[in-house]
Amino acid sequence: MYYVERENVKALTRILRETTDQEIILAIEALLSKCFENKKRIKKIFKDLEIKPRVKKSRGIDGIIDE
Repeated sequence: MYYVERENVKALTRILRETTDQEIILAIEALLSKCFENKKRIKKIFKDLEIKPRVKKSRGIDGIIDE
């Protein structure tokens, strides 16, 4: 889950830099906000459980982002 949120942030940030359409910018900013919040929640869960987070690649999200 952490990997997916991290990759979503990277992909959405790239798209945000390349678009000029205000409606798309607002939508991506809203999605980024949710991704950052999810990432924070996941980190907190790991911390609360005293577990070191490991990043495991997801071929699924990598394929979606590549498309």
